[in-house]
Amino acid sequence: QNFELITAIEVIEHLRNPGWFLREASRHMTGTSRLLITTPNNASLYARLKYLFTLRLPHFDNHGDATHIYPVIPEIFTRITADQGLELANSWTYPASRGGFQTRAITRLLIAATRPFLRNPLPGDIFCMALRKRTGT
Repeated sequence: QNFELITAIEVIEHLRNPGWFLREASRHMTGTSRLLITTPNNASLYARLKYLFTLRLPHFDNHGDATHIYPVIPEIFTRITADQGLELANSWTYPASRGGFQTRAITRLLIAATRPFLRNPLPGDIFCMALRKRTGT
């Protein structure tokens, strides 16, 4: 059976084999279907700075959910999706910027200080992706 929309909201980071999940989702998609995936954003400036100074990713450290076992790194995830016949149709973050109520003042200050030197193309806490079947598959 095919579906027009398959969602995995805050699921993929819990899976031991995300490639298997993507393969199964792809089997149930048509050329117009979309697979919507959301996951903690490990590509934000905040996440990169935290990793730089602590070697820990937000949501995957001792303060995060212990069942988070697979951090999604966009560049690597793109390779995995391609292997399963999928491609990124669209991506965005939520909220649109980092610095909400969960961010400490010192972290907001550090982000503001490094912003002129470091790009932050994916600033939000949650990374959202809409995937589609790759053309020709």
